[in-house]
Amino acid sequence: MPIKYSIILFTYNPHKDFIKRILQSISKLKIPRDAIVEYIISDNNSNNNWMEEILPNFNRIPFSILEEKKQGKIYSVLNAFSKTKGEFFLCVWTMTMK
Repeated sequence: MPIKYSIILFTYNPHKDFIKRILQSISKLKIPRDAIVEYIISDNNSNNNWMEEILPNFNRIPFSILEEKKQGKIYSVLNAFSKTKGEFFLCVWTMTMK
């Protein structure tokens, strides 16, 4: 059965408390058993170590990690959408701008 839903987090140096709350919310989603969901993090060169510090606490969520080396939101978006398999998308933007 093909993937129906894609939950995509777009990240660039997200505030750690903010990304933690987002991940907690995702982990509490009531997904029907017959729903096929893919979870993607498309990171755009974060350098605040959030993945190493926070992501291990959410290992029950089977994230695919996409690391986009070209700086800029559009590259992260294009990378994620070129690899996603879902029919419907939930996109969460967690990019911190300085």
